[in-house]
Amino acid sequence: MENPIADCFSDRLNELESSCRSLSGTPPDIDLPYDLVMQFSPLPKVPILMLFNDHDDEFPARCSVLFEKSAEKYLDAECLAIIGALLSYRLRHS
Repeated sequence: MENPIADCFSDRLNELESSCRSLSGTPPDIDLPYDLVMQFSPLPKVPILMLFNDHDDEFPARCSVLFEKSAEKYLDAECLAIIGALLSYRLRHS
């Protein structure tokens, strides 16, 4: 789910931010050392944090999609994986 986001939006940071905002993504209230950090709330009590670094001379673009640990209390791992895959798909096709 993460590699397709990184591949699709490598060198297209503004488009990724626009796509995130179209899915109601918002910057979180924390400062993290990434090119783009967005938070999503697809379900109550199941927030998602997306961390993205664009490519540079030494490294390719990289994306991480993180769930809060408490999400395991509400959904099993398979359901969380499906939510992550849907986010990836929607970001790339919005």
